[in-house]
This record gives sequence, structure tokens and C-alpha cells, in this order.
Amino acid sequence: MSQTTIRFIAHALGFKQSTVANSDFNILGPVVSPSDLELRSKLPTIAGAILTEDTAYFVYLGKTNRKLTATRVLAHVTTGGTGAQTAEVGLFSTPTAPNRAGQTLTKLVADGTLGDLTGTGVLGNTAAFATDIPAGTHLWAGIRTAMATNEPQIVGLTQDMSAGLVLSTATAGALTAGTTFTGALITAAVTWQAPALALSVS
Repeated sequence: MSQTTIRFIAHALGFKQSTVANSDFNILGPVVSPSDLELRSKLPTIAGAILTEDTAYFVYLGKTNRKLTATRVLAHVTTGGTGAQTAEVGLFSTPTAPNRAGQTLTKLVADGTLGDLTGTGVLGNTAAFATDIPAGTHLWAGIRTAMATNEPQIVGLTQDMSAGLVLSTATAGALTAGTTFTGALITAAVTWQAPALALSVS
């Protein structure tokens, strides 16, 4: 089915198309409602892997072409962690799009109240953000976990090919505490590189 046909059907059903001014994602109306969009990376997904304790992972979502209101950062846990839970998710911006190098990420918002990471399923911050993201923002989602015993296993992204669409910061500390984070390139691989994060927006 062509994209023209999809857009026609979407319009007939009352859906809207939302496309940011960056090819990193193109969200078509048939898969989202007008008031509930979900942004995610263009990288392919891969089976889950265990996060590294106190490492922050950042996933590029794209450049916004209009103001968005961010609500939740989501991840899919396939094997729960163990022990007392310490974890955060957040949203971040960079001055430029991914450029095959590390970047400094500036925090826009972060929350340390997440769903139960000792369980499984899709979860995120339990209290919705009410954060407006301006047009023209190079937008990233981030997560860090520091469970008391074992970290959770989360569905991931792969084949970044050192493009810098995913970055990480070792021994990052709480995302709620820091204001900027130095994101490093993740070694090129055909295996798990970073957790697959999505962002619900309106």
C-alpha cells in the first residue's frame, strides 16, 4: 500500500499525520490517534539485554517541527530486575542532530517514579510529564537504572553503526540530579546496543 493511499485512508478515518522535520521518524495517522502520538528511534529493535548499572542510555527521537507536550518515556521490560528499585527516565536535547560523535545532552525533564522494574511489560514514568518541547528541538529519551541486586532486561536497539543515534554515559548518577550529561558513542555492533525507548506526546 502506498503512502498516498495510507494518508487518504487516515484522513477518511479522522486521523492526522505528524511528521517531524527530520527523517529519523515519520509517524503516520493510521497508527496513532490525533491526541496521542508516540515517538521512537528509527533503529531496528532486537531482543532484550540487561542494562549496565548506573549507565545512562540516550536514544535520539528526532527534531521537532512543532511544539509537543511530552507525557511518558516508555520501555519494554522482558526480564525484571531484583532488589530495591532506583531508576529514572528523562528527556534531553542536544545542539545538533547525531553526528558520529559524542554529544553533551541537556536535561529538559526527568522523573524517578517508574513502574515496577522487577516485573515485565511496557512501563515508564507513572506520573505523566507536562513538559512542552519547543519546535526545533533535537530530542532524546534517556533511562538509568541502579537496582540493589540485578538490573532489568529491556528490549533494545541495534545497528547504530557509530552514527550517534544512541549514546551512553557510564556512572551517570541520577538523571533527576544532573543537568547535563556527556554522551559517548556506543561501540558498533549487530547485537543489543541500547534500550528501545519511546515517548508519548500530545
